[in-house]
Amino acid sequence: MARGHLARRHLGTVAALVVAVPLAGCGLFQSKVAGVAKPGPAGAARTFLTALAAGDTAGAAQATDDPANAKGLLDRTRDALKPVAVTATLGNVNDPDPGGSANATYQASWDLGKGRTWSYQGGFDLRRNAEGWKVHWAPSVLHPKLGAQQSLALRVQPPAPAPVLDANGAPLPPSDTVVASAVGKAVDDQMAAKAGWRVVTVNAAGGEVDQLAGKPPAPVQPATTTIAPNVQAAAEAAVGPVPQPAVLVAMRPSTGELLAVAQNPPADAQGPIAFSGRFPPGSTFKIVTAVAALESGKATADTPEPCPGTTQVNGHEIPNEDKFDKGVIPLHAAFAFSCNTTFGPLAAQLPADALPNTAKQLGIGVDFDMPGATTLTGGVPPTNDSTERAMDGFGQGKDIVSPFGMALAAATVANGTMPMPSLLRGQPAKADANPPPVPQPVVDAVRQMMREVVAYGTATHVKDIPGVAGKTGTAQFGDGVHSHGWFVGFRGDLAFAVLLLGADSSTPAVDVTGAFLRALH
Repeated sequence: MARGHLARRHLGTVAALVVAVPLAGCGLFQSKVAGVAKPGPAGAARTFLTALAAGDTAGAAQATDDPANAKGLLDRTRDALKPVAVTATLGNVNDPDPGGSANATYQASWDLGKGRTWSYQGGFDLRRNAEGWKVHWAPSVLHPKLGAQQSLALRVQPPAPAPVLDANGAPLPPSDTVVASAVGKAVDDQMAAKAGWRVVTVNAAGGEVDQLAGKPPAPVQPATTTIAPNVQAAAEAAVGPVPQPAVLVAMRPSTGELLAVAQNPPADAQGPIAFSGRFPPGSTFKIVTAVAALESGKATADTPEPCPGTTQVNGHEIPNEDKFDKGVIPLHAAFAFSCNTTFGPLAAQLPADALPNTAKQLGIGVDFDMPGATTLTGGVPPTNDSTERAMDGFGQGKDIVSPFGMALAAATVANGTMPMPSLLRGQPAKADANPPPVPQPVVDAVRQMMREVVAYGTATHVKDIPGVAGKTGTAQFGDGVHSHGWFVGFRGDLAFAVLLLGADSSTPAVDVTGAFLRALH
């Protein structure tokens, strides 16, 4: 045989057909019907395989001597296998015999997606009739083992489910629904990638007759999380009795590993709000405002600042809770007592992008691709409106956060630089930004300010627990009648964020934190 002729055709996402046809011998013989030259057996074989590869079932069927039955089986095959691409290589086409018959061989390869490739060698007879040369149709044209009244099917075999484990290698308890459901998607993706498959022949009743190709499912490795079982148990016990939706997120500042993510049933009913809820931060955002003010040089921790019961920014009234009045006090004391009337005007004096940029230094507004969970940290939009900046400065403007975001912010203060969070062991998140770290003198000052919140400020309910530092927050929402309660902070190499929806005070969040921390020691 001489050199092969290559033909290639595309249709939509279906890949090319490669047809190799001998240029010598009787494969190119043509017949004449009513004086019109018709393709020889090689041409007829090429026409059929080209249409088959292109997904043109009607064209392939018309190249046979039984178009109706051919099209039915070809359509059923494409519906069953849903190939991404089909490639065929035409092999030998023998010389026709005196009775008007010939035969051809071909090599087929079906790309079934997800790394599944089915390749085989086939063949078919060709016969000459009044219309010229046609593929003599039988199911075996499509595959040599395909018999009458049979069709092809693709069977997918999922691997055995992989367990979701805690950091010690034990299965997560059933109560830890938020982590299990979050990690479940990552497990599902791995299971889909490891699934086995089989191409089989089935009879008219749908029963399997023969397996033509396949690969068994591969084992799926357990999903080992960073969740510390003792920390998770303490978190679940702390939020469990709360009547309102309650969330607790704990993180290891030195590594970014999530140690606990707990939601009580009322919170679970709202979805994975620990990871991606959007809530006003209230006065917990004063951590950001304090860092921004200290970085900008607008104030130091000891700068005397007024803390009246109410104040105004551009005619907009800003009150303290219950309009308490502390007079003129150092900034660190205004932070401990949570003076809105101090931090609102202070934020109004900052540049338009100061709060957004500072928030990102603490992780709020950074977008993370964290294996095992979809997360939202929150953010604050830049604004030239000083009134809006004032409201943002004490967490009642357009700034929003998630419990995950506030735990990361507390971890950043505790660690000194923003850690890269992780939920699956050895798989840290990837961030869309790499903000500069907060200067160490500023970090040191804010850490001390957060300790004073517990020592004599708004979180004295936990001052009996050594080493606790934090910031409370009462965040109005909706019509402003009700508020969420926050407490975020750290103790040693443990950072936390606690949120109680509709608690109307930060005190219940402090109490939940106290129960959580006391259970650990």
